Amino acid sequence: MIAVIELRTLHADTAGMASLPLTVMVNMADLADLLRRFDVHVCEQLQPLVVKISAINPAGTVVDQVSGFLYSALTEGIVTASHGTHPACGPDNLVFRARYSDGFEEPVQRIRYTANNFPDVAIMRGSRRAPFSLGGMPCIPGDTVYALGYSNDFMTPCFSKGNVVNGTIGSVAVTSHADHGYSGGPVINCEGRLVGIIKGPLGNRILQVGLTPAQDVHTFLIQAGEPGLTG
Repeated sequence: MIAVIELRTLHADTAGMASLPLTVMVNMADLADLLRRFDVHVCEQLQPLVVKISAINPAGTVVDQVSGFLYSALTEGIVTASHGTHPACGPDNLVFRARYSDGFEEPVQRIRYTANNFPDVAIMRGSRRAPFSLGGMPCIPGDTVYALGYSNDFMTPCFSKGNVVNGTIGSVAVTSHADHGYSGGPVINCEGRLVGIIKGPLGNRILQVGLTPAQDVHTFLIQAGEPGLTG
């Protein structure tokens, strides 16, 4: 399918700047492929940061799995969702294990979490640092975003593209798909900057996801004595 798109270009004349029409022919299949490649490129840059975290009870049974992510080149901290670090069996009886995107696994220590899940942020510590420090950025309705995380059914991180649908103080909703296990994963914008971390689906609508905004994540990190988000 070929589409005709009219662009407006700025042109300087004796009266100042004027806009002139510029008509271009676009193959929509090529455009869709270009956008798909861009989506993959953005997410491939962040997928090495994403971590799968398993909570294990004293009997050795995995009682919960969430996602998390390395966020800074200055610390071995892993950011995740607080509600995934203390399931019903009790926070003090659990040990945690992280699986990184390259398949490496290790025990990790829970450094800080919120007992009431507000904000829904926790910090774990392993042995690895992020290859680069992650920046944070506010978002507004309509922004394109990507949710990254580990489905319980997969051993490698996946991503889902969506849009911000609303934002209030302490909470953001996006239309990205979030499978079971995505909680704690990062949601980034087209610039690869963090806009929030996944809390989970809103109600029964798995295609609408609630986030803890990046600003709240940054504040939590600073209060915990950890490096904050850059930018």
